[in-house]
Amino acid sequence: MNITRTLLPMVLTVFTAFSICGTAAGQRNNFVLVIDAGHGGEDPGATRGRYREKDINLEIALSLGSLIRQRLSGVDVLYTRTEDRAVGLAARGDFANRAGADLFLSIHTNANGSSSPNGSETYVMGMDKSADNLAVAKLENEVMRYEDNYTTTYAAFDPSSTEMSIIMGMMQYAHFESSLEFARMIQKRFAADTPLRDRGAKQGPFAVLWKPTMPRVLVEMGFISNDTDRRYLFSDRGKEAIAEALYAAFREYRERNTTPPPAGGGEAAAPPPSVVREFYVQLAAARSAIPVLDNSWAPYRGEVVERRIDGWFKYALGPYTQSEAQAKLVEVHRTKFREAFIVK
Repeated sequence: MNITRTLLPMVLTVFTAFSICGTAAGQRNNFVLVIDAGHGGEDPGATRGRYREKDINLEIALSLGSLIRQRLSGVDVLYTRTEDRAVGLAARGDFANRAGADLFLSIHTNANGSSSPNGSETYVMGMDKSADNLAVAKLENEVMRYEDNYTTTYAAFDPSSTEMSIIMGMMQYAHFESSLEFARMIQKRFAADTPLRDRGAKQGPFAVLWKPTMPRVLVEMGFISNDTDRRYLFSDRGKEAIAEALYAAFREYRERNTTPPPAGGGEAAAPPPSVVREFYVQLAAARSAIPVLDNSWAPYRGEVVERRIDGWFKYALGPYTQSEAQAKLVEVHRTKFREAFIVK
């Protein structure tokens, strides 16, 4: 199977970048959550009269972070913005990546040309062909036009292209299950704790979810274009209930995805010397097999090991001891595989 020069670097980036944060997180004690308040600055988001999406997004983001900081220990809460300022869509994901975040939550408010649609929905990265889902993503993605040099920044982000469709399909695999799990938790809490209609967990090609390399979701809390939703969203009762619902969903997600400390406290005991751990330096993964002798793998042509896991072909170098893998990773990063990572 031949891979075009244009597509291969993007495919490799998709499949190597997403685990870098997982490695960083493994070296920390705290769980890192990045809360992203959608829109801001000259970009108001959806508006209806005096009501602006950017304002409610920020208010809910700060309220949620405050609840987490007050009630949960071992969590670092970071914000992409804490005031009314513009932040690029790609920059939001880059910020989460640099922070080594374990979870990325982008908070938004929906809108429609009709006043009839109502309710909450939460999205994960994907290429669902539903016209409604694509319309929501298109509306959110249009804000990239506020950014300087946006045509260059998002040159590789074209959901209508064949290449991007392939990459988007692949990106669904990167943290897809964890993202979908969190999205469903949010919708479950909204259904239980608010009067907002549950529109479900969905998929869409959102630019703000393109860059983050960890489980990530985008929540549309309700429709600013619907009178009932809008009154609830901007009421004190509604804002409090929405923040509480998001807090409950996050708490449940963290509990399910954080290894508890060993009984009796202290650090977990080291594995006995007889336990052998094998480490690999993963280069890429794909739905279709790529011959290990293909020139795409140069300068490691012929050294690449293929493993098939859950319908995916994963390509790596190894096995190594942990120290050998770390040394190999340094070497590999000097080649075109600059975002390779270590796996057990």
